[in-house]
Amino acid sequence: MGHIDNNSRIELRRIIDLVAEHNLEVNTFMEIGSKDGADAAYISNILSIDPKNIYILEAHAAFYKMIKRNYPDYQVFNLAGWSETTQIEFHAARDRDDGRSSALPRDIYKDSNFIKTMVDATRIDHFLDQRNRTEIDVVKIDVEGATYEVLSGFGNILGEVKLFQLETELYPVWSGQKTKKEVFEFMDEAGFHLAWETDIAKTQNDSIWINKHTTQ
Repeated sequence: MGHIDNNSRIELRRIIDLVAEHNLEVNTFMEIGSKDGADAAYISNILSIDPKNIYILEAHAAFYKMIKRNYPDYQVFNLAGWSETTQIEFHAARDRDDGRSSALPRDIYKDSNFIKTMVDATRIDHFLDQRNRTEIDVVKIDVEGATYEVLSGFGNILGEVKLFQLETELYPVWSGQKTKKEVFEFMDEAGFHLAWETDIAKTQNDSIWINKHTTQ
């Protein structure tokens, strides 16, 4: 999860650079796992995306309310991205500066600093179909260990996305999670090219993927 000073975030700058480098037309942006909405605001402002075409899915109820209040023109939903449209268990941080909330289990959630709750989850293809949308141009996923599950829920709409920015883990941090290796294999098999990546603190990885069909 990022900070408000998003100009210092290298992965956001690389999204902007790669959109320009590949001459991508970007009219829609989706952020799955946001915390504060600042990343979406940064991308929207730099790429001049109409606010009504900014979609934010945030499972943490308090974070959702804050984003909804601060960005009233965005399409903001209190939902978790997932491989199924269902209800799932979610571990929500009490501290608004704590970005470790997740749908996957982890030993730290025994601590009183986290609240276990049930949240609505959605496949992204179902979510878009309900809103009569057939594509999203750029997608940013930061869901603390559940990136693979979210990607699985894109279904056929995955191939319509021009650029993904993903956060993954180098080794299992959450119980039962898919790591960087498995997510990278998924993206490669789905027809995406790894355009940029960087490891973070020997635990996580940020990567950007370009749809190979977009650049042909």
